[in-house]
Amino acid sequence: MYVSNSVGGFFVTGLWRMSLGASADPRLIPGEANGVFNLVGYARQLSDGKLYYLYATTSNIPETYIPLAMYRAEADGVTGQTQLRTDAYVPREVLWSPGGSGAVIIDITQAIATGNYPGTGPLLYLKSDGSPAVPLIDNARLLRWGK
Repeated sequence: MYVSNSVGGFFVTGLWRMSLGASADPRLIPGEANGVFNLVGYARQLSDGKLYYLYATTSNIPETYIPLAMYRAEADGVTGQTQLRTDAYVPREVLWSPGGSGAVIIDITQAIATGNYPGTGPLLYLKSDGSPAVPLIDNARLLRWGK
């Protein structure tokens, strides 16, 4: 199981891989290293065996939401880490496509900027090839894959 946190405050930011009965340190990406905070969100290992997540770094203690960009790496979270998109968003929810071609997100960037928390926002399809974001609907919540 992968656990990630991209918002500072009550919990440490970073990325962990947990397994029952494991005794090793499960940290893959530390929350802070050498004065840089690693913000990792919505980590998911997909059918290609790679780990996909949204990621950003900051030199300030993250006291609010920071826009995150799309990344891919090997299952350890760091080997072969590649930024897939240069645009960044503040996601409320994320659903990854099973094969890694992209994700649908609810972008609450504008809601956060106007103080509307927890906020809702537009549903966007972000392809992992870096092509422009595709707006789907103006307002969404409670994402689920269906048949």
